[in-house]
Amino acid sequence: MKKFILLPIAIFIFWCACKQPAKKNIVTQSIEKELPKSILQLDTTLQTIDSIVFVFYNDPFSKDSLRYTRFYKQYNVVDTATLGFVQSQLNDTIVKIEKVKPCRSQGKIWCFSKKDILQTIYFSSYNDNCSHIYIIKNGFFYYTSISDAFIDKLKNIKPLATTPN
Repeated sequence: MKKFILLPIAIFIFWCACKQPAKKNIVTQSIEKELPKSILQLDTTLQTIDSIVFVFYNDPFSKDSLRYTRFYKQYNVVDTATLGFVQSQLNDTIVKIEKVKPCRSQGKIWCFSKKDILQTIYFSSYNDNCSHIYIIKNGFFYYTSISDAFIDKLKNIKPLATTPN
């Protein structure tokens, strides 16, 4: 008699154990769908930028890897066309990684809203392996590709940059 009672219980436990991974997959898939697809979705404060400062390192590929960011030139922008252009670059698909790529940044973009700094965007277009923009948020690095039009924009702005006072 005990064998007949234990057999249905054992089948029920086995059935429940087999069903558990399927539930985990459903939860994982729904979480993945909620992840932001772009920098602009990841950091929604960037939708409110009203000014930016382009920062160009004087010698980003010097031998001094710890101090190459110390000397730079900058160019301030408030025109809505350039702000919109930067925001459109932030709409490309992102890749989240835990460690920074082994590429030096050529500069960065400080994004402001009502005189408060919102975010720093780093950029590099050195070669095919190091051609991207990224931000740091919550201890992770979020990379996206950099468009040729954005590279051209940076090249046009760089000669306008001056050494800060």
